[in-house]
Amino acid sequence: MNFTTASFAVLLTVVFVLHWSLRTVRSRNVLLLVASYFFYGWWDVRFLALMWATGTIDWAVAAMLDRTGSPGARKRLLCVSLGCNLTVLGAFKYFNFFADSLVSVGAFFGVEISPVTIHVILPVGISFYTFQAMAYVIDVYRREIRACRDYLDFLTFVAYFPQLVAGPIERAGHLLPQIRNPRVFDAALARDGLREMLWGFFKKMVVAESLALVADHVYASPGTASGPSLVIGTVAFSLQIYCDFSAYSSIARGASALLGVRLSRNFLYPYFSRSMTEFWRRWHVSLSSWFRDYLYIPLGGGRVGMARRVFNVMAVFLISGLWHGASWNYVAWGGLNGLLVLPAILGLSKGGSLRPEGAPRTPLMVLGDFARIVGVFVATCACWVFFRSPTLHDAIHVFGKIATDSWSVQSWREAWAHVGELSPWRGGTGSALAMVLEWLTRGWGVVVVLVEWFTRGREHPLQAIARWPTAVRWLIYGVLVWCVLVWGMNASSAFIYFRF
Repeated sequence: MNFTTASFAVLLTVVFVLHWSLRTVRSRNVLLLVASYFFYGWWDVRFLALMWATGTIDWAVAAMLDRTGSPGARKRLLCVSLGCNLTVLGAFKYFNFFADSLVSVGAFFGVEISPVTIHVILPVGISFYTFQAMAYVIDVYRREIRACRDYLDFLTFVAYFPQLVAGPIERAGHLLPQIRNPRVFDAALARDGLREMLWGFFKKMVVAESLALVADHVYASPGTASGPSLVIGTVAFSLQIYCDFSAYSSIARGASALLGVRLSRNFLYPYFSRSMTEFWRRWHVSLSSWFRDYLYIPLGGGRVGMARRVFNVMAVFLISGLWHGASWNYVAWGGLNGLLVLPAILGLSKGGSLRPEGAPRTPLMVLGDFARIVGVFVATCACWVFFRSPTLHDAIHVFGKIATDSWSVQSWREAWAHVGELSPWRGGTGSALAMVLEWLTRGWGVVVVLVEWFTRGREHPLQAIARWPTAVRWLIYGVLVWCVLVWGMNASSAFIYFRF
């Protein structure tokens, strides 16, 4: 069930009404679990059994970890849980990738290997709920939290539908207490949740979908696209994936707020980062922190020698790339990001946080900050080429075409004119409105960047207008709703991160 469908609106409305009509925590959690299973089963009911089975194993293992004092027994129990989760994830997501890679390696050395592959459908969101459950078991093993004794509460934690499919990947210490404890309706939180949902719908159905027209067209046949077209398509995808994924997080947070549950922020305006290390503290925060806490630090983090630090950083980013997809272009994407953050990790360049808001800034400092932001954005765009390209070979071709193709003013004009031709409003009524809509199709990404820059001190832009005059606020809400309804007629694609 997609967030942008009428079926989700109906589900959320029904759950909201019933949730606050019920009196006990247990009855509300029964409702949330049933709604979550219904939400997930909407895609393929067969995978409900898989999520239930792995969740049951994790709940039982954690309960035994809480009662076991023997270090050896605790390690064996942890291995059981991690082994089950990683086996399931590997079988559904990576088996064919490693099988095909083995065949390629054999062919390179002149050895013929018969491929063994399995034909399965990748369960939607499996990487997200698997990592969330694994973090819970590891935290219980480390004795950072106590095991959840209530089976219903734990299954609700794993399957909680607002963030089930694409995160944020919640820690048990943050989400489980909110599920276990009584929830009181907070009108202010609910209103802000609705505002955040509206901003999320706008970013997905209007901005991301408009940018997708450009990126999808260019990357559908990168071999025939010009260098300027590939640059425009890459920038469009860079903004598209941010608007698409952060929109999911915004809608998830807003929907959860209606139920009295606060989800973590997953995006902290990452494209305003001054360094690549800062970018990864602001992009997909729940996954970045997961790899930091459960992989990078256990490997030794930055407390080891330089060679080991290089290994730790590259291991984290390469595995992060593989997490995103079973393909070598994702591994290359992770590896390139790792190389870009290495100088800061090794102390060879500045990779600190943003300058405090109250610190004095000279015009030269402002210009320097702007240059660093642009530099980080260009670097991330280069990385996104590997992420968006169908294959590693296509990504290399894109870089080659950009480096060697014509860069005349005429070629840029032709590329930009072609963007306008992709607008769904082109050739419509011929009215002034159709012309405005066509130009907005080209420029929605710039609109979002400007709006989020001026409201970057807020959790989401619509918080900034919460105290504005009522007439002005509702005019803005009305314009956003109108845009969502108009562009929503052409919005058909699922969220990008559903495939991971």
